Amino acid sequence: EKEIEIPPGLSRLFAGNNLLSEQDEIGSVTSGIILISEGPIIIVSQPILTSNNEGPARGTLVFGRYLNEAVVTNLTQETLSELTLHPVDSVLTSDLNAALSSLIRGDKPVFVQALDAQNIAAYSLINDIYEKPALVLRIIIPREIYFLGQEAIIFNILAILGVGLVLAGLTMWVVHKQLLVRLALLIKGVTAISSSGDTTIRLNIGGTDELTVVAGTINGMLGALEESEIELNKRYEQEKDLRQNLETEIENRAEYTRALVHELKTPMTPVLAASELLLEELTDPTLRQLAESIDRSALNLNRRIDELLDLARGEVGQLTLNLGPVDPLKLLIEVAGEIQSVALLKGQSLAQELPAALPSIMADEERLKQIVLNLLNNAIKFTPQGGQITLRAREDDSDLIIEVEDTGRGISEEEQQRLFEPYHRSESDRDRLSGLGLGLTLAKSFVELHGGRIWVESDKGKGSTFTFSIPLKAVSQEI
Repeated sequence: EKEIEIPPGLSRLFAGNNLLSEQDEIGSVTSGIILISEGPIIIVSQPILTSNNEGPARGTLVFGRYLNEAVVTNLTQETLSELTLHPVDSVLTSDLNAALSSLIRGDKPVFVQALDAQNIAAYSLINDIYEKPALVLRIIIPREIYFLGQEAIIFNILAILGVGLVLAGLTMWVVHKQLLVRLALLIKGVTAISSSGDTTIRLNIGGTDELTVVAGTINGMLGALEESEIELNKRYEQEKDLRQNLETEIENRAEYTRALVHELKTPMTPVLAASELLLEELTDPTLRQLAESIDRSALNLNRRIDELLDLARGEVGQLTLNLGPVDPLKLLIEVAGEIQSVALLKGQSLAQELPAALPSIMADEERLKQIVLNLLNNAIKFTPQGGQITLRAREDDSDLIIEVEDTGRGISEEEQQRLFEPYHRSESDRDRLSGLGLGLTLAKSFVELHGGRIWVESDKGKGSTFTFSIPLKAVSQEI
């Protein structure tokens, strides 16, 4: 026979010891794929034995066949599928790369993906005789079952639509005859009731079905509404009378308060003038001390009268602000200076933690001063000897924040709920502290007139911090 030279790529495989040349054991066979420079080849090797399959082996018998294009074409014809083989170390397309990555990871032995609307591809990894990835087998199959399924779905949809249209037509006819005509009568009756508001109208729908039950229910509701309307009118008239009586009582109380304030103010004016003259004329220490006591008491009483008047104005909506530009830092320093002596008399210290500058605000200077004085006076009242009161101020976004902190006995959560109510005092304070309990109420009214808010943070036995905010922009509002 004609001798054919072994290809160089294959001959290199027999150099040295390897799986193909070391076939000296009976029954040992090596078969599989090998990638050589000439291309992939199917190869089988086994030892050369006697006819009785006995050794020792006299050599190795090797059979091989190239997996060339002709072989692949023949397989394609036999399987009726487009079959291709691709070495793993060659340049692969995107679908082959995706399949190779999945197969190497070992997710599944076979990777399947749709190439387009007409074809689907299956991929499998073929290892060589050394159990290393050698080839990617790709089989492309037309999606005939998919197309048949699509056609079946479309046919079923059309069939369902046809049957549905027929049933819908029959249903509409029945609904129109048995439901819509009577429903239109029901709607017409309800519309007439809603447009006229007449609860004496009743619906008359014949039959024994659900529409009849609905009509009967509506008639029952109309009857209940008619009775409720009569009762509501009675209650409205009663409430109207009560509201008028309450408004009259509030007006009478406010008028009485204004009259009382007027009667108290009239004799207070000469008392204040006389006390001021006495302080200017007296030089005797004892008499001057008595005159100072009279002057302080008169001023204190005058403030109480002003608080009553402000409260009466607030109740009838006549409490207003006289807005103008105010330097808050200057005002706070002045107020702290006025109250400093009072704190010193009680053995307390008044600290001022104020910034170097604060922006000017639009506010009622007298009312703002009244708010700060009230909070400082309260702090002095409820702080024991040796305690400290701290006045702070800062700019926060669009607001001016002012705080008064004390080291007093603190306020319970229950008391905090009613702290800003008029005339409110705790039971323990009513006998030992002066005042009407209007200061915080008026402070809250003045702060809200400026468009701000006031709040307190306190724990029993740990002191209290009263804080209020005033917007940095102009405010024009009445309550």
